[in-house]
Amino acid sequence: MADTLLDPAELNRQGITCLTKGSSQDAVQCFKHALLTMKASLGKCSRHLGIPELVHPRLMYDSIDLQSQEDRFYICSRLMVFPSRKGAIEVQDYPLYSALVLFNIGIAYQTRSSRDTENEERSTQDAIYFYNMSLHILTSLQPHYRPNVLAPIRLAALNNLATATYQQGNARTAHDILSEAYELLNLDLMMSEDNDVCQDDLDGVTLNAVMMRWTFAAACA
Repeated sequence: MADTLLDPAELNRQGITCLTKGSSQDAVQCFKHALLTMKASLGKCSRHLGIPELVHPRLMYDSIDLQSQEDRFYICSRLMVFPSRKGAIEVQDYPLYSALVLFNIGIAYQTRSSRDTENEERSTQDAIYFYNMSLHILTSLQPHYRPNVLAPIRLAALNNLATATYQQGNARTAHDILSEAYELLNLDLMMSEDNDVCQDDLDGVTLNAVMMRWTFAAACA
């Protein structure tokens, strides 16, 4: 049991389990515990960590059915998981996995916003905050990982950030964010067979870009 409590991957999986059962509050607690565990490990090992090599760790995913009140747009609802076997991941990769967990927290809050109408505005704002945190880390990691490692999570985070921002009524900002996500679809790396982007996400972001452009243009007319 002690090993489980100190295993950030297992804590992340527990959070996903809670979320699939409809308990977003318990899910967030598990995700945050996973982040604290990784932060503590990084603090202990910081003097010995090197710069990550340009590698391509295979990202794995789980899924939930995200019921959003903003049903005009596609939301990337694949939750991020990573290996829980001892020694399967390196401590130096914890910043990358922290970004994945932050993305999961964003989904948890975006799920809560669609199910708890009384706290919809607060939960949407929390989702935006954690999506932005995830993207901030991913941007800082770009020099250290192959682009197609980070592209799937960047695409998902940008897409969901755009939809949450639109829910707040900020159509112009949402349009700009989604334009950045759509640019990823035009990169050669997204056309490569060696990526983890699912077809649903590709189709969904493309549809969002078209719908958001039309909605934004209509609002400005």
